[in-house]
Amino acid sequence: MDRLVQLCEVDLSERQFDSNANSIINPKHIRVKPNTTSANENERIGRGLIEKLQSIPLGRDGCYEFEDIASEIVKYLFDENLTGWHQQKRTTDDLHRYDLICRVIDNSTIWKFISQNLDSRYVLFEFKNYKEQIGQSQIYSTEKYLYEKAKRKVCFLISRTGASDNALAACQGAMREHGKLILCLDDKGLTEMISCKVSGDDPNELLFEKVDKFLMELPR
Repeated sequence: MDRLVQLCEVDLSERQFDSNANSIINPKHIRVKPNTTSANENERIGRGLIEKLQSIPLGRDGCYEFEDIASEIVKYLFDENLTGWHQQKRTTDDLHRYDLICRVIDNSTIWKFISQNLDSRYVLFEFKNYKEQIGQSQIYSTEKYLYEKAKRKVCFLISRTGASDNALAACQGAMREHGKLILCLDDKGLTEMISCKVSGDDPNELLFEKVDKFLMELPR
């Protein structure tokens, strides 16, 4: 309709007709310079986090640094999907301390799934800077933090070298028997998600694939 109005308003005198008609039939292409500032900043932050992660020594000496950098990475990846970030939060009985606890915002498929299908309004992140793979004892300890009535049934356990087979079996048992999702991530998984965001893709989709794979392979 706007185009019709513009056509009606054209000066149809002999002197102006040719130029006006040509401008409508063959409009000039306006080049819009893309705003690359945010994209460049996103890439700079992402690559910086990968470098920081890779520089942290494994073991006790780097445990606090790993906790800080891993928290930064989680915020970088999921800042629009989680809120109420609380580091080193203790329960009221002072028996348990979470490395990081957040409230879910239903902005993407993975977080809607966690909130609605798994009935977990809060998620925990635990960080382990062990030199070796985490074992089943760490899974059992983490499982105690998850509590159905508190809508706190999901934990992402982030370590440097991943989980052992026994730890994976313990994660499967927690999900199968109690409906508690404990997903183990490592340096490689974090780096993949950071690279995903740096390239302009959605790291939430990559995380959902990991959760989906875990649940699809869950034995009876």
